[in-house]
Formats: sequence, C-alpha cells, structure tokens
Amino acid sequence: MMSGHIGEESFVSLLFMEGEGEISCGGETLAYQKGDSFFLSAGSGAYEINGRCQALVTTVGEN
Repeated sequence: MMSGHIGEESFVSLLFMEGEGEISCGGETLAYQKGDSFFLSAGSGAYEINGRCQALVTTVGEN
C-alpha cells in the first residue's frame, strides 16, 4: 500500500509501469493496471494505492 495527501497547491501524476490494483481518492475507487496513468488534481485530499505495482509518482507543489 502507498498513500499520500494532495493539498490545495499541488497535484500528483501516477504512471503504472507494472502491476494492478486500485486507487482510492476523493470518495472514488478506480482500478489500474500496467500502462495506466492518472492525474489527481489539486485539493483532492488523501489518496491510497492498493495492490502490487511499480509506479512513477510525480508531485508538484506542496506535499
């Protein structure tokens, strides 16, 4: 499991290079698999990644 928080002045970009699982953020849960990418917008709050993965996580702004 991996988790984090997205503040009002930041965002997170996720690129899944291996694996599969689910991302939970803002009351929504989305499935991911190898090759998927997601953009979590500013102010989204807490997020959690469950499953197995190798992911490139890019955060811009405050953490």
